[in-house]
Amino acid sequence: MTNAHRAWIYDLLLVLVLAAATYFRVVGLSWDAEQHLHPDERFLTMVESALEVKKCAAPGVTLEACPPDQIRWLALSDYLDTETSPLNPQNRGYGFFVYGDLPVVLVRYIAEWMGQTGYDQVNLVGRQVSALSDLLTILLIYVIASRYYDRRVALLGATFSAFAVLQIQQSHFFTVDTVANLFIFLTIYFAIEIALNDSRAQAAEAAASRASQLWRLVRDPLFLLSLGFGVGLGLAVASKLNAAPLAVLLPAAFLTRYFGTDQKRLSSGDDTLQTGYWLRILVCLIAGAAACLLTFRLAQPYAFDGIGLNPAWLANIRELQGQASGDVDVPFALQWARRSHLFSLTNLTVWGLGLPLGILAWVGFICMGWRILKGELRHLLLWGWTAIYFGWQSLVFNPTMRYQLPVYPLLCMMAAWFIIYLWGQGRKRKGRKLSFVLPVASFLLGSAVLLLTLAWAYAFTRIYTRPVTRVAATRWIYQNVPAAINLHIQTGDGSVYQQPLSFTTGAAITAEAPYELPFVANASGTLSEVYFPHIAELGATAPQTLRLSLSLPPNGSLPDQRLAGASLTSDFAAGSDARGKEYTLALNRAVSLKKGQMYDIRLDAEGALTLAGAAPINESDWDDGLPLRLGPEGYDAYGGLYQGGLNLQIYWDDNADKLQRFVTTLTQGDYI
Repeated sequence: MTNAHRAWIYDLLLVLVLAAATYFRVVGLSWDAEQHLHPDERFLTMVESALEVKKCAAPGVTLEACPPDQIRWLALSDYLDTETSPLNPQNRGYGFFVYGDLPVVLVRYIAEWMGQTGYDQVNLVGRQVSALSDLLTILLIYVIASRYYDRRVALLGATFSAFAVLQIQQSHFFTVDTVANLFIFLTIYFAIEIALNDSRAQAAEAAASRASQLWRLVRDPLFLLSLGFGVGLGLAVASKLNAAPLAVLLPAAFLTRYFGTDQKRLSSGDDTLQTGYWLRILVCLIAGAAACLLTFRLAQPYAFDGIGLNPAWLANIRELQGQASGDVDVPFALQWARRSHLFSLTNLTVWGLGLPLGILAWVGFICMGWRILKGELRHLLLWGWTAIYFGWQSLVFNPTMRYQLPVYPLLCMMAAWFIIYLWGQGRKRKGRKLSFVLPVASFLLGSAVLLLTLAWAYAFTRIYTRPVTRVAATRWIYQNVPAAINLHIQTGDGSVYQQPLSFTTGAAITAEAPYELPFVANASGTLSEVYFPHIAELGATAPQTLRLSLSLPPNGSLPDQRLAGASLTSDFAAGSDARGKEYTLALNRAVSLKKGQMYDIRLDAEGALTLAGAAPINESDWDDGLPLRLGPEGYDAYGGLYQGGLNLQIYWDDNADKLQRFVTTLTQGDYI
């Protein structure tokens, strides 16, 4: 590594960069308020909650029924047994599972160790693993750039990567992407070490014994680095299959090494030396491939059935390929129809990196490509991988933004390289007229892009400091869309808090069968009225009386304490809406409610009446319907608050029946 005499300064600054990166990746880690709003993460969380890392020693006894002294951790043989392993999603009710086994198993063991295995807990463990994986990726890009270029490029590239918005976003999700990225860059590290390692040990010498040849092979740095490459690649592919093309970097690293340093040395030697060199490379390639296959077998065990591939896993992969290619008609794939191949480039540049860093990264990429054409082949290994992977993911049917995650740190490194390259070009012109222009320009450009990228990262992460949109929308709905029964609580700041109460749809309220409901006040304030959007009579149209009483629940030997009451007499005619008209019952005295206090409400009628709340319309079962359940407030939209069952099903085939469904649903509903 260059700049070694000032290494401690760069390392200290790296620590500060990692500290800033950590803040951006953990702020608001529980961003969805336990609503599980990321669909891929929600699926993985369901799977994680079903998996087990322990078993009962007693044969045939489930873990739930197992005596504590009989519970054991899974042995390696249990873990590898595809048919019976409780870590295999297909054995736990998830027949379609196409994610890598490694991140899922890793998170499950960590969650067990932390005691955070519940549905609302294990996803947070997964998010922490995602954040840590991305932090380690930043550290790796620093090491890679230091080794390949110098510490200036490494530090600036790591800083750009720390502030890259897509990396920050993916660190907030329990998915496999950042874990796969970590192992991808571990593999890249071994590749560049192979390309740059200055070992000149020969794998074969004419007079060497077989034993000494084996010992020399074990100690050969290139052999060991090839094994490391294979292990890293196996872990990456066991995290995400899209990492498989990374295998091309092993032969590419040896070619880079050959044309960079070894060709000149070998050209002066005899044929025996040439033969020994290529034999050594062949052994290293075979060793890397073997290490990869063995690692993949251990880290992705449920892709196998014995020594062969698991037919169920292969069927899953084929089904996934159909969805990803557009050959299978699924609603979430429709967004990719007629997308331009520039879609991925646009999203990466404008959003994933932000325009300042995005433009600088592509300028660095183009400039590095130009230097390759000028004969600087040392850039080709990392530049070539970036070009191949980016081009591949840009041309697929579904160019999802996160699929380009493996090139983000490398593009950040190229942006940093370009800044240092400009600086170096200026230094070469020292003594010439206006020689200061390029160094000053590189400093100003680098500083401006760095500050703007930091601002973009800070601005983006503010979304994690406030309620996510679906939760905010849900709270607004409960405050503005009426349920069957609604308390209007005047709060201390002058606003009105609407607390909806549940009612059994279609239930009849009579004197003999009153409706009684205990509830907890969700706000402190004064209650003067109760609002009913729909009250309808269930018998002959005649004047009837609805009575309401509010009381404190019984406390020990004390009976319930009546706080207020109200009554309303009307014929409750339905009018144009079969659900009835709206009514407001004013209490005979204002009641001061205390947040968290339990109260009882009672409704009875002379005659027979029924209540109804508003009828919201949702668009599709493929969407997360609104409003969401809010556990702390005890609100369950379709558990007694609102009328359910109204869904447009916008993804159904366009035909006359669908049009009629639209008309009927819109007629019956109140809100979309």
